[in-house]
Amino acid sequence: AAGHIESGADSLATALRELGEELGVVLPGKLRRAFTCAEEFAPFGGGNAYADVYLAAVDADTLALRLGGAEVTGVRWEGAEALLSKLAAKLREVQRGVLDGEDVVPRSEAYVARFKEELQCLGAVG
Repeated sequence: AAGHIESGADSLATALRELGEELGVVLPGKLRRAFTCAEEFAPFGGGNAYADVYLAAVDADTLALRLGGAEVTGVRWEGAEALLSKLAAKLREVQRGVLDGEDVVPRSEAYVARFKEELQCLGAVG
């Protein structure tokens, strides 16, 4: 889930709200702030922003997801290695100036590197 922080709100409250709105998930006390990363979305018609990334350990077999309205049209669980590979492939597309497909949201090189570090710390990737 993703969203923009409203005036006066903090990023954890926003992350929890967006999880509820977009995926129907309630995870109070389970989110861990992993990192903050500057992101540049100008190549995609947007501006610059900071991404606060939160992680939570959940059981994919028992966590029920309910898609919220028009913001989310589909969802699937993805293994850590596969997700990291898709993020790296999307980064290469961005660097070539060609975006093929919509598997994952384009992220910066710094974001992909930090995300990989977090997954390695969790033992989710080699």
